[in-house]
Amino acid sequence: MVLDSLSKDEDFDFRWGVAYNHNTTSETLDYLSKDKEYHVRCGVAGNPNTTPETLDELSKDEQFWVRCKVAQNPNTTPETLDKLSKDKHPRVRYRVAGNPKTTPEILKQMAKVEAQSGVKEEIESNPNYSK
Repeated sequence: MVLDSLSKDEDFDFRWGVAYNHNTTSETLDYLSKDKEYHVRCGVAGNPNTTPETLDELSKDEQFWVRCKVAQNPNTTPETLDKLSKDKHPRVRYRVAGNPKTTPEILKQMAKVEAQSGVKEEIESNPNYSK
């Protein structure tokens, strides 16, 4: 109840703190996923209580740091990871490559087209990857 109330506070610091709090409900996180401050959306994207549906919406965020957090969240679905595996930003793709939910099929497809060496190394170190 307190976290829900703080999620509507005008002070960015309160909303940011609620977004990162692991006791925040998925309903409150869904509300905060539309916050104007990308730091708050990053907190939501990285929170383990964020639903796959909210993460899918955040995967379209204009701020690449938000997409990075979605790519590494354990609740992100393989379908969303597949979309993010084609992201223009290598940091997002790097986090997709390291997510344990990234399927062997996605990793193989990424390995075929990936040009960034750090991302390639992350693909190859994922236990789901096989050549």
